Amino acid sequence: MSTGRLFGWLIVTGYFFTILNYFVKWINRRWVSKKPKDAPVRVRFQAFMRFIVQNHRYFGIFTSVALITHFVIQYLSWGFYTSGLVAGLLLIVQGSLGAYGTYVKHKKNGPWLVVHRSVAVLLFVGILVHVLMARLT
Repeated sequence: MSTGRLFGWLIVTGYFFTILNYFVKWINRRWVSKKPKDAPVRVRFQAFMRFIVQNHRYFGIFTSVALITHFVIQYLSWGFYTSGLVAGLLLIVQGSLGAYGTYVKHKKNGPWLVVHRSVAVLLFVGILVHVLMARLT
């Protein structure tokens, strides 16, 4: 596996751990929080959830650094991919929204959070399209 491809898969891995934030909170609200406080499944899940939630921003930062590295390596080796540009720009927008929410809005809900979650879905599609198009060429 090439170094550029490795960093591409690191982006996918970082994205996965980043979006887990939403899903673990949803699972917790829907099922886990309804279990008794001392239930082993609740205790273990909430420890896992705490790890994901506390590190959400670091997963995002890791993913952004992997993106920059991936872009430089791939551009120098293979040139420019439009699908990669779209996915990369979506990731930059996503990271910027996350930074805005953390450092400006101080995690208060608002329209930025709706946009942040919507861009996460678009980013999934962008990454999927990029991976499929890169494999075809």
